[in-house]
Formats: sequence, structure tokens, C-alpha cells
Amino acid sequence: MLVKFLLDQTFGALVNNLMFLAYMGYMNAPQSGKVGAWGAVETEVRTKLYSLFIDGAKVWPLFSLASFLWIPVEKRIVAGCAVGVLWGIYLSLIV
Repeated sequence: MLVKFLLDQTFGALVNNLMFLAYMGYMNAPQSGKVGAWGAVETEVRTKLYSLFIDGAKVWPLFSLASFLWIPVEKRIVAGCAVGVLWGIYLSLIV
């Protein structure tokens, strides 16, 4: 279980953040110009990936620990979704 947790909080978080930033960089890129869509993706990833990874490391491990310790099994999905909604709001504000 510890291995799954560590893989989720490192590799899984990195892949999810990378995909999110790449998608948002592509969608927010200007349609024309010097930089182009892939240049915008590169800039978005380079400037925000590390800070987003660190911010996620402040939230998700603590929530996972609290979830395992204090939230009943039948309510963990709802709690995770609630924290996910708050995380989505945070992501929409920083990007």
C-alpha cells in the first residue's frame, strides 16, 4: 500500500499535472503568432509544473492520510470529490 501511495504522489501527480498544463497551454495559446501552440505549451509547463507539483504535494498526501484515518470508508469517495472540486477551482485560478 505504501508503494502505491508513493507512486501516486510522485509519478501519478507529475503525469496528471503535466497533462493538465499541456492541455491548458494548448487551449489558451494564441491562434497565430511567433510562439505557436506548442511553444505556449512548453512555456506553460516550464513555468508552472514545479510549483503545481509542490502545491499538490501540500494537499493530496494530507487529504489521503486524513481520509484513511478519520473518514469512514463509505464517505471517502464523496470527500475525495469535494477536495477535488476545490483543487479544480484552485487550478482554474492559477492557469
